[in-house]
Amino acid sequence: MNTYSWKGRTNRGDLQKGIETALSVDDLASVLSERGVVPLSIQLKKEGGETLAFLQGLFTRTRLVSPELMLLCRQMATITKAGVPLLRGVRSVAVGITDQRLRDALIAIASSLEGGASLASSVARFPSQFSNLFVTLVRVGEAGGQLDLCFRELERHMKRELSTIKKVKSAVRYPTFVAIAMVVAIVVINFTVIPVFSTVFARFGTDLPLLTQVLVFFSDLTVKYWGLWIALGIAGFLGVRGFLSTSQGQLLWGRWKLKIPIMGSLFICASLERYTRSFSMLFRAGVPLTELVTLCAVITDNPYLQSRIERIREGLESGESFVSAHERAQFFPPLVVQMLSVGEETGQLDELLDEVSYYYEAELDYELEKLAARIEPILIVGLAGLVVVLALGIFLPIWDLYALQLRG
Repeated sequence: MNTYSWKGRTNRGDLQKGIETALSVDDLASVLSERGVVPLSIQLKKEGGETLAFLQGLFTRTRLVSPELMLLCRQMATITKAGVPLLRGVRSVAVGITDQRLRDALIAIASSLEGGASLASSVARFPSQFSNLFVTLVRVGEAGGQLDLCFRELERHMKRELSTIKKVKSAVRYPTFVAIAMVVAIVVINFTVIPVFSTVFARFGTDLPLLTQVLVFFSDLTVKYWGLWIALGIAGFLGVRGFLSTSQGQLLWGRWKLKIPIMGSLFICASLERYTRSFSMLFRAGVPLTELVTLCAVITDNPYLQSRIERIREGLESGESFVSAHERAQFFPPLVVQMLSVGEETGQLDELLDEVSYYYEAELDYELEKLAARIEPILIVGLAGLVVVLALGIFLPIWDLYALQLRG
């Protein structure tokens, strides 16, 4: 048995935390889910556990939306709509899954269903495979007899999420390749080109131009202390990643990346698109507002925005109106607040927020196009500057030597 510290929220949005023993994280998540608590974080507390969790955080990545998970939702929607028993449906879907971890999870879920457990509590045992959003919608669909509709909503949500991820990756692919090429070029030049010219210049015993002296100095540092540079690079990478794995680091990074020149508006559009899309989906499914807001805060994938959205839940619990609570969060633009106000008055909140999410999806596409258009000139100027510095640093001494020969 291991000891874990956990934090979670009840269906009413109350924050709870505690320390309990369990065989694994999955087992504890299942127990909390059965109590009606949505787990936000579960951390190992046994001796050496914090160090182990920290090291695991350095080298593991958060699981994003999986194409196979989207396919799973599509198949489960068809199966539940056709009236196929859940146990048989889950087993048949598991056969066609190629992801080993997801397949193992489905096999364990089938065994849990066979033992009489609900689908929601069975799914909640695998937080690394199924998000809180997934578990909540399954629970709502199971309670209301609308599992097929909830799986359709999840498939639609994942499809748009995957589309957003692919667009972002496509936009940053070219700048990334160019940046890597520049780094490789600098390393090769420092190790091969400049040392050769430095040896040639040293034979003549003349004073080198300042720019050439700077290039030779950095080349000598690179060649003599390359092991130290690699060690510093690795230590810096692990240190930054370790800091960003802490709650304070995540909060600072979440706030800072919204203000990055050129890319900040991109992150804002992506967060607003996720929030409005998820809000619409959960509201349509009948999730209580306080639990809905808590889940949407997690879905934004930005701890700083989560702290802002937490103000909405606090406002709702204190009796504040839905629209004023969003205004008090001091993040949502007038368009979102206005749509919330109209939706609350007309009873069409989910439809209007759907429209807002499509608007921000279009804005995200536009921001991605602007990103490529803005970064390309910067990269071109950077490459040109690199070429000019290297050319002048190498050829200025050659021109000086040529001038001395002409005078002689």
